[in-house]
Amino acid sequence: METVNCLMCGVNKPRVRYEGRDLLHAQPGSFKLVECLGCGFLYLSPRPDQTEIQRYYPADYLPFRRPVADERSVFHRYDRRIGLHRRCALIRQRKPTGSLLDIGCGTGDFLVAMRSFPGWTVRGLEPSPIAAAQARTRSGLDVDQVFLDEAAYPDAAFDVVTLFDVLEHLPDPRGALRRIQSWLRPEGIVVLGLPNRRSLEAKLFGKYWAGLDVPRHYSVFAPDDVRRLLGETGYAPPEIFNLTGGYFSFVLSVCFWLTGTGASELQRSVLDMLLQSIPFRTLTYPAFLLLKTLRLGSTMMVVAQKG
Repeated sequence: METVNCLMCGVNKPRVRYEGRDLLHAQPGSFKLVECLGCGFLYLSPRPDQTEIQRYYPADYLPFRRPVADERSVFHRYDRRIGLHRRCALIRQRKPTGSLLDIGCGTGDFLVAMRSFPGWTVRGLEPSPIAAAQARTRSGLDVDQVFLDEAAYPDAAFDVVTLFDVLEHLPDPRGALRRIQSWLRPEGIVVLGLPNRRSLEAKLFGKYWAGLDVPRHYSVFAPDDVRRLLGETGYAPPEIFNLTGGYFSFVLSVCFWLTGTGASELQRSVLDMLLQSIPFRTLTYPAFLLLKTLRLGSTMMVVAQKG
């Protein structure tokens, strides 16, 4: 474990905001998310170092899940493809063609989707040997199995660099964004997807909000934090919006709440069955659409051009 200063302003004035355990994989340990009294940023400290943190990413970690084509449920397969389509459309509206690097590409579903469009060349970076191997063997993708700070790409190599649910996992987000900026071509863009600390879900669930996910999330960003960080690392003012209302995150937060409050196995099973059902998802769709429109969804999408 290592104690760190605020990742945003560097000040060492923390106060404990949340304390909890690993609710996703039930690994041992208790962890503290602290709020900086200097700038209000929320971050993990003390935190596992880069060797220790690897045991919190087991082989069944969610982003390493089976490719979309292997989903047994037709509904889940369709749902995941809709999400991939939205991400692709977001990028192609801003860059009709180009070269793309997806950092934290997992098993490569997004890269496969982008590769299907004419004029795109794609590459992935994934530290997990299991996920990287699957992306290579199943989909024939060009994936570098390294950590971001070990990667070596030429300057101005990419038109687009994407980090979906990645920045919050990085020990040095500021340094990462600086490295990425050097890899972008003039007028290239970085695209971030990350939990939104100002979301309605974060307020409702508190320490059980899925966006906290200790100890894997080293940082918890609000929109103003992202604007500041991008501005200080050489990017133009970003667009910040919701691509979805965040239903999947909501389901995960409910599961965390049930686990944390000691609900019985029967209670968890019944509620999980309800949340995963198509009728319930359909009934709640207008509410999550409203959250998306109001930019109060659990995950914010950020697009910023190289300055």
